[in-house]
Amino acid sequence: MVYESRWQQIIFATEIYRYFGTDLQIQYINSAMKEIVDILKIYENKGWVKIEPFAFFDFDSEDVKHIGMNPNLEFHARNLPLAFTDCLMKFRESSEFIIIADVDDILFPKHETFFDEFLHLRHKHPTAVGFMYHRSYAKIDVAKHFYQFSISETIQTLKVAEPVYFGKTVYQPKYAETAWIHNPGLNNDSTITVPKGFGRMFHVQVEDSKIRKVNDTYFFGEKEDLKTFKDFNPIPKNAIEKIMTEFILSFKDLPNFQSNNFYTDILFECNKNHEIWNENLSCLTPFQCIEPKTDVNLKCVTAKRNYSVKYLNDHVFYLPNNEHFWESRNDGCQILTN
Repeated sequence: MVYESRWQQIIFATEIYRYFGTDLQIQYINSAMKEIVDILKIYENKGWVKIEPFAFFDFDSEDVKHIGMNPNLEFHARNLPLAFTDCLMKFRESSEFIIIADVDDILFPKHETFFDEFLHLRHKHPTAVGFMYHRSYAKIDVAKHFYQFSISETIQTLKVAEPVYFGKTVYQPKYAETAWIHNPGLNNDSTITVPKGFGRMFHVQVEDSKIRKVNDTYFFGEKEDLKTFKDFNPIPKNAIEKIMTEFILSFKDLPNFQSNNFYTDILFECNKNHEIWNENLSCLTPFQCIEPKTDVNLKCVTAKRNYSVKYLNDHVFYLPNNEHFWESRNDGCQILTN
């Protein structure tokens, strides 16, 4: 998570993934609304989530001059491949399957649980490094204030599109060596595209304006016609009521707050403008989209770590001095100083 403020999608994803049987959900956090971190800490105390602080190296001006550039401006896609591969390496011995996805990518299995579905796929393709589920856009209706948010109503408003585009992968850790954004970074030849008859992965949005028309697997048009979306709710009513009851008990003491889409809107437009890459474009990172010292009326928590700098010929080494710590601010996410 970098400049993260999508709290409704995070709650929705956490509850859905738990319902269908995930044992643990790992959330790598660099910077997020304070309330998102508060929510995830409650889930962590329940044993559903593990928070991994993910600090960026804050290169000072002299190091940037010495290197000739700021490497943070060249990290691809929020440095997601590093976080994903770190997760894969840490949990490969204890996990039979690992779902690598963003907070708004939510998988609904056709079978009763994820494990049942993945076992069926493994039976058909025992040595596949992963199983890719292509995605479709989906929409949920949500409240903008937390005290008005209802997880049961949110689940029941889910509507989905039929067109599919490039998806996300469920990994078999014993065969996977690296994880990338959409598919394994290595040994991708054995990745299987999940056929119809299994589950579906949805790219779930809360705003109409962020739902794109899917032209083909890799390219998008402008806004999609939401009238073509269909209701989708495979969870029984009594199960939804149980989810709602536990949710209320878990979050009854969390203070009210409201949505702030400042970062979300900027990142959406920036990503849209950089969909087609070529050799003249630098890697797309949040720091190409947002000025480092932008003041925003938003409480933000950022993962930090102190480092020592060592030089060896033309190389610069950053060595950690301590464990991660959290920096809290009331004027937005100040990730870098240079």
